[in-house]
Amino acid sequence: MISKKPYSIVQLLALLFCAWQAKDIYYSWSDTPFLRGGLLTFVIWIIPAATYWMMPRHQKDDVRPWSFELMCAAVVISVIGMIGSVNVVKHVALALAVWSLTPIHWGTVPWLVTCLAWMPAAAYFLKGFQLNHVIAGRVILAVAGAVWGVVYLYFLEDRNDER
Repeated sequence: MISKKPYSIVQLLALLFCAWQAKDIYYSWSDTPFLRGGLLTFVIWIIPAATYWMMPRHQKDDVRPWSFELMCAAVVISVIGMIGSVNVVKHVALALAVWSLTPIHWGTVPWLVTCLAWMPAAAYFLKGFQLNHVIAGRVILAVAGAVWGVVYLYFLEDRNDER
């Protein structure tokens, strides 16, 4: 269910909780050669959510769609990852928490899938490739996802305004 309620402190706390649970990701990015550029790819990947919130029509009426159920699922998944000490589960929860800040449509799923660019688990599958190619490929994947997300969310809003 998409809620049209104003941005709430509960939503912010849930996002911060998921980010705090996934705090180990920063150390992975800085310590592992195959994960270098992870912070950059995360910042690039998060651009669609940030630009969506900065669109002028959201600043005017302060009503933003977000998915309460997806945010709750992200918190539950993060707790499961904490209990099981499984970092990849916490990273997936962080990606879902960020995704829940935007309108949830099938067109935003490709953007969500490109979260693999910043996740440390993806580097495990890329060990056989040269380090420079892995880093470049991850950045390209993040840029492609960010461009897709920004364009889709921008045109989604234009379609919603026409109705």
